[in-house]
Amino acid sequence: MEAWRYPCYTVTDLQLYEAVIPPVGVAVGENTITYSDQGYGNTLMAGGDLDGDHVQVSFNDKLLAIVRATPDSVARLAPLLKTLEDDIVASAALQTMH
Repeated sequence: MEAWRYPCYTVTDLQLYEAVIPPVGVAVGENTITYSDQGYGNTLMAGGDLDGDHVQVSFNDKLLAIVRATPDSVARLAPLLKTLEDDIVASAALQTMH
């Protein structure tokens, strides 16, 4: 299962979770996402605080494959993104000098 807050701003706003059946006797609502009190859960998704934010869920295998590959793809782009950022900052500095 994949879950993300809406709106989604960054790659890290998407998180992969394993959907599990709650233990017998644990009270959970119907049609809800119940996060474990272990780990960081929803806070990894744009700093969510579970106060009624919209959370989207997908079980689509193709979408899950894309999400699983995304962090590696983004990491490979880091040098290019840094170069672009440096170029933008340099251009802005030149414009303020003129």
